[in-house]
Amino acid sequence: MNKKIQHSGIIDLVDSKHVVVRVTQMSACASCQIAGHCRSSESRDKLIEVYMDDTNTFHVGDPVRVIIDAKVGYRALALGMAFPLVLLISVMVLVLMLGGTEGMAALSGLASLIPYYYMLFLMRKKIQRSVLFLVDKASF
Repeated sequence: MNKKIQHSGIIDLVDSKHVVVRVTQMSACASCQIAGHCRSSESRDKLIEVYMDDTNTFHVGDPVRVIIDAKVGYRALALGMAFPLVLLISVMVLVLMLGGTEGMAALSGLASLIPYYYMLFLMRKKIQRSVLFLVDKASF
């Protein structure tokens, strides 16, 4: 089963090579009737850059749907959160096993994330080519 992740948004910018889509993500209680009186409701705007060959059919302000394969979303989640968590915990346990203090283990774990995220930064172009978003004109 090939699942897709879809988000509705509005085109914010159109360029010759890509479009930028503004997607508003809301918490579960943001749609509640009393959300305006509660501090726990929140919504955030995310900008998604979608690279494509033909951007002539899209215009700023058009409602669209951004679609991505669920496998790609899981891979991004693993690269951004799961692998760093495993690295952090592994380094902390290793430092503790080698006789280091808890503070040293915590600092070493955090320091181990610097080269990891720097490596991701260096590989961003390759990762960007593997993450393919599709934009579909939506009729709301």
